[in-house]
Amino acid sequence: RLYEDKYLEDVKDLLVELEEYILSIDKDELDQLHPEYREQMAILDLEEVSKNNGKCYLYIDDDKVLGLIMGIERQYEEEDYLDYKCPKQGIITELIVTSKTRSKGIGKKLIKRMEDYFKSKMKLFDLCKTCFVNADDLQTSKIPKLLPEKNIQTYGIDNYCNLLAKDITVTNSAVDFKVKIGTRNERIKIDIPGRFSVYNALAAINR
Repeated sequence: RLYEDKYLEDVKDLLVELEEYILSIDKDELDQLHPEYREQMAILDLEEVSKNNGKCYLYIDDDKVLGLIMGIERQYEEEDYLDYKCPKQGIITELIVTSKTRSKGIGKKLIKRMEDYFKSKMKLFDLCKTCFVNADDLQTSKIPKLLPEKNIQTYGIDNYCNLLAKDITVTNSAVDFKVKIGTRNERIKIDIPGRFSVYNALAAINR
C-alpha cells in the first residue's frame, strides 16, 4: 500500500537496518551510521519522493512494515537538453526487505507494484475518444503500440510524431519553434523559456 505517516517509525527502522547491512560489507570503511541518520534519512527520502513525482509503497503484514520501495522521476537540468534527448526515467531510490522475512518474494512484489502503477495509468485511455501522448517520453511513447485500436495523437521534439516541433530557439525570456498545423507551417512563441514550454504548447495545440 501507499506510504502513510503512521508507518514512519517502521520506515526509519528499515532504513537503519539497510545501512547497518551496508556497513557490515563495507571493506573500505567509508560508510558511517550518523547519530542523526534514523531521524533524518526517512524524512529526506520521503521529501525527495514528494518533490520528484515519486511513490513510496510499503509491504505490510499484521500492521507491521516488512519492506518498502521508493521511486522517483529523474529530473534534468536545462543544459542537459542541449546534447541529450532526456527521456523520462524512473529511479528506485530505496528497496528494503527486513532480514526477518527475506526469501519470501516480498522484494519482487514491491517491484511489481511499481510496474502496476504505470499500467494503471493505461486505464485512463479507455475513457477518451482521442488521446494525446508525448512521443519523447520513454514510457508514454509505448502507448500507441499497446492500444492500437485507440485514436492516439503524438507530439514531441526528438522522435517521429503527429505534431513535431522544429527549429527551437531558447532565450532567457522565451522559447519559439516551428510546427506544422494541418497544412500550415506556423511559428509559435511562448514567453516562458525552456523545452518544457514547447511540450506544454504542443499538447495544447493537439487538443
